[in-house]
Amino acid sequence: MHKRDKKGGNKWDCFGGEAEKGENSEEALSREVFEELGIEIDFRLMEQLVVLNDKQIFFIHFPAYKKSLLKLNEGSGFAWFSIDEAKRLIDIDDEASEILNSFISRLENV
Repeated sequence: MHKRDKKGGNKWDCFGGEAEKGENSEEALSREVFEELGIEIDFRLMEQLVVLNDKQIFFIHFPAYKKSLLKLNEGSGFAWFSIDEAKRLIDIDDEASEILNSFISRLENV
């Protein structure tokens, strides 16, 4: 999860962003992950998880990355959390709850 800076409310959230002109969803996701963590991801590792309010939420199958190899370029921090920890850390509104439930469902079907 990504700790937003003061401009973003200084709270824990999922990584994300918006597509720039001419980008498709996968290209935007790949660019955002590179901008925020300094890593390139393969389109084959992305899987659309759910669509909420015209937002596409993706599941990314990351190889075993160590936190020390990731480079935070935006926000004030990042960390790995269990699902239960994530539920306690983020502001759970209807959209966040649906994303987490979709994610949990996806993990249970692996």
